[in-house]
Amino acid sequence: MRKHLSIITAALALAASLFTTGCTGPNSQISTALVQQGVFTFASYAVAKNPTIKPYLAAATPVICSAATGTNGLSPEAVVAAIEASPIASQLKTPEAMLALNGVMMLYIGIWDSYGTSVNLTTMQPYLLATCNGLTAALPANPVSSKASKKINWPLVR
Repeated sequence: MRKHLSIITAALALAASLFTTGCTGPNSQISTALVQQGVFTFASYAVAKNPTIKPYLAAATPVICSAATGTNGLSPEAVVAAIEASPIASQLKTPEAMLALNGVMMLYIGIWDSYGTSVNLTTMQPYLLATCNGLTAALPANPVSSKASKKINWPLVR
């Protein structure tokens, strides 16, 4: 399982770097819709492959969403620190769940890094909100049974 998530995380990191390389300032070529869809796809797939990570992602989601609606905690470091400070998330943390959450955050981190020293917090807020929305959509309140989640027809190369 860890090997599959590692490969997925590496692929997502590569995709993030390809989408954000050379994209600095207000001319960024990646949209918030793409971030939301990427986060949704990665989180959905990770939970379908390893349902035990869902509680950790579910505990981290409100922390990410809270950071997205604030103004001081938008840096990837601040978001990670807030998740690590969350008592619920820390109780549910496993190596696989941490790997999945790192994969989820990879697009946001890539976009943050693409702005370099000219990062603008008001520009970054929609991207963290897209991360929040993607996670929220991937972790529905009424979970699908594990049988049904195995039948998802992923629109990706298999």
